[in-house]
Amino acid sequence: AWVASWVTRKPFIVVIHGMDIRLAQQGLWKTVLTAQILQHARIVVTNSNALAQEVTHLFRVALPLVVYPCLPAVSASVSSQPKDAVLHLLTVGRLIERKGHLLVLMALSRLKQMGVIQTFVYDIVGDGPMRATCEQLTEELRLHEVVFHGSVSESIKQGLYQRADLFLMPVLSDEVDKEGFGMVYLEAAQFAIPSVGSYVSGVDEAILDHQTGRLVESGNLEQLIETIKELVLDVDRRHQLGLQAQQRVAQEFTC
Repeated sequence: AWVASWVTRKPFIVVIHGMDIRLAQQGLWKTVLTAQILQHARIVVTNSNALAQEVTHLFRVALPLVVYPCLPAVSASVSSQPKDAVLHLLTVGRLIERKGHLLVLMALSRLKQMGVIQTFVYDIVGDGPMRATCEQLTEELRLHEVVFHGSVSESIKQGLYQRADLFLMPVLSDEVDKEGFGMVYLEAAQFAIPSVGSYVSGVDEAILDHQTGRLVESGNLEQLIETIKELVLDVDRRHQLGLQAQQRVAQEFTC
């Protein structure tokens, strides 16, 4: 696009999500080339304030435009369905190490042993290279409450969101595969579900700690256990966070 702009004399726009910028820093020539491209763009768009600051600092791009992802409205017939008495936990995302599935499984095993959670279902939506590892750990921990759904249709995914009580995705910090924002946290919020995520740049804009969910230190199992325990036992607090998350999505993130 940059080269084409020399010939056509037409401006170009670059949209950045996170991982692309990390890959662009792998080597001096890539970094220099990326800086030239971004500095000559008419507009550089990022999907979070954290990413905008990173682009400004690394590539000296003045005033990137922050455009948060948006969500289509959920119909009232879907979002108003009553929940059952079983505790439903949910993760939606690629089955890769960075998403934190293994950490959640270990946390749930400990909570089950402690007697904090007894009757529950943990739905995992998504597929990827870590599926076999996750399934093996599930068997080792004897977590028969875990259901691997793989890739599902939008209607099935919405049904799983609708019945969920708590969304869990404590992503791990990764130097290359950066979590740019976290659309799934907003999807959960549409259904008044609070999320548990990590203090990772971008995620802390999708989840407001103690307002729309909870954030824990990346990779901190003990903190994750305590946070899930708190939200499982304090139903009123969980509902309050979920409603605040839903209100925020309606005000700030509809298309």
